[in-house]
Amino acid sequence: ALRERGDDSRAELLLRRALEGRHTAGLESTHPLVLLLHRNLAVLLESSGRILEVERFLQDALSSISTPVPCNKGLLHDVPMATLLQMSGHHAQAKHLQQQSVADMHSRLGPTHPETLGAIHALALLLESGGEHQEAERTQRRALEGREGTLGPSHCDTLLSMSSLAKLLQATDRCQEAELLLRRALERKEAVCGKNSPGAVRSLQRLAQLLQAKGQSLEAEQLLQKAEERRQQVFGSGFAREIS
Repeated sequence: ALRERGDDSRAELLLRRALEGRHTAGLESTHPLVLLLHRNLAVLLESSGRILEVERFLQDALSSISTPVPCNKGLLHDVPMATLLQMSGHHAQAKHLQQQSVADMHSRLGPTHPETLGAIHALALLLESGGEHQEAERTQRRALEGREGTLGPSHCDTLLSMSSLAKLLQATDRCQEAELLLRRALERKEAVCGKNSPGAVRSLQRLAQLLQAKGQSLEAEQLLQKAEERRQQVFGSGFAREIS
């Protein structure tokens, strides 16, 4: 709910507190709830553009698991464990586990349930990180279409799938399609959350970075300046480091 309102900083704080509190609760590092917290925080950091921090965070999470072996603990376990397996270099094992998770959720919850669509989105990210770009694109489009239909075009999860698809398209040199998606995501975030919301400012910055990569330096510079002005109006100097 906090992420949907654009309050990523508060959401991150609560997730980190929950992870710190697992010791008090007596939960092992491989407990499904702990893995889910790791996964959710990693997704939040990734959506904020903090890729290096995502990698460090998941590597720290994996350090307590010497030989990750998936086991059937239900829906809470499969998605985050697949993420951890992928980060530890077990791509084939992670892909198989994530595909099983999607099939399980499809069977138990239905094809349009938000948890099923979340697992499909996670599978798309896993495929992309493994270099399977065509399959990743098909899977991410499936997640985006499902989220638009089930959650609505302006839901935070829908916009996350849209941004992830744009990133994938840019990585495969389809910058024009990526630009259209980023502009659409920016428009929706501004309409729902406000032009000065964290999500809208980040989307503005990402669009500027894409335009810069396309050689449209003038518009890119204008958008970066606009993002900085909006940030200064609301967030202060800390937010600039958070999205850089």
